[in-house]
Amino acid sequence: MWVQRVDVYRVKLELETPFVISQGASAGYEGVLVRVRDAQGREGWGEAASRPGLFGETAESVLGALDVLAPELLGQDVRAFRALIARLDRALVGNAAAKAALDVALHDLAGKLWGVPVRTLLGAPATGRDRFLTDFTLSLDTPERMAHEAQARVEQGFRALKLKLGGGRDPKADVERVRAVREAVGPTIELRLDANQGWTVPEALRVLQAVARFDVELVEQPIARGDLEGLKRVRGGQQPVPVLADESVCTPQEALRLVRLEAVDGFNLKLMKHGGFLGAQKVATIAEAAGLIAQVGGMLETDLGQAAALQLALALDVVRYGDLDMGMTLRPDQRLIARGGPRFDPETGELVAPTGPGLGVEKLNEALLGEPVAVYERG
Repeated sequence: MWVQRVDVYRVKLELETPFVISQGASAGYEGVLVRVRDAQGREGWGEAASRPGLFGETAESVLGALDVLAPELLGQDVRAFRALIARLDRALVGNAAAKAALDVALHDLAGKLWGVPVRTLLGAPATGRDRFLTDFTLSLDTPERMAHEAQARVEQGFRALKLKLGGGRDPKADVERVRAVREAVGPTIELRLDANQGWTVPEALRVLQAVARFDVELVEQPIARGDLEGLKRVRGGQQPVPVLADESVCTPQEALRLVRLEAVDGFNLKLMKHGGFLGAQKVATIAEAAGLIAQVGGMLETDLGQAAALQLALALDVVRYGDLDMGMTLRPDQRLIARGGPRFDPETGELVAPTGPGLGVEKLNEALLGEPVAVYERG
């Protein structure tokens, strides 16, 4: 039950098409995966997805952080995983994605040790739900192209779509994007918006007032992450769309600040920015206590990250929305890095969790992983 070894893998994968948000475009995904093994050979897996433009970490910084963090686990009892995660926080400030990889791997390993899914470790009942409705995120593009992709995704079975907006400082174009998608998919598909800090306060109010007639569920991070008073103005303005913080809420302290300001209607929870399951739980608890709502999302992770995010969504009652399409935008031949992971049900638009313990993932695709770039082992 002791941590015997930590293997670190660096993966570079290609997206099927470039993914564009208001902050720029991505043609591929570069992440870091970790495997934590105990002395009996059981193993747990985790992933660190870095987005330097949003949360300040790169693949290189993750590898550097793991060089500090991974040795802290060696020789430690897996059953005390919460104490081990606290140990990581004491060893290094920040570096949330690197910590998330180890946090998730420890939860995966602990779940396998006790024979239960991670969601059960997080407090969900053993007989609780095992599926969650997910949206599919539409990359920022022309109204016509976004409408065309929206139709294609609905035909694939998605019942909810998230539209990336905020590019080019053109509120009229953003309104037209929402209108075109709504007309393309009809009235029953859920629409959610994400500006990734791409608007000013007046632009946000203008767009949200105009798109309210298209039955929009929510908007994520309409303005700059540090403008909390601006978020409050958007939420309290003459527009009815619920406002969720994403880039503005990484820590429990930031969550408390937003609650005290009454600046948002909810939080977008991401394992990568909260440092793993335990950090995400703390932010979720604050949301629940304040009567806010929550969504679970991700940052272009593989389907391993998707498996972890699904476990989080299934564990927390406060989570109303799922943005769980991680891995689905990768090139088809690189899409399955985690064998036996979550399954998309096109009949319902839901992501179905595997039945196995931990994350439920059976094994990883070694051809995509390659050789480890770092190994830490107890002597």
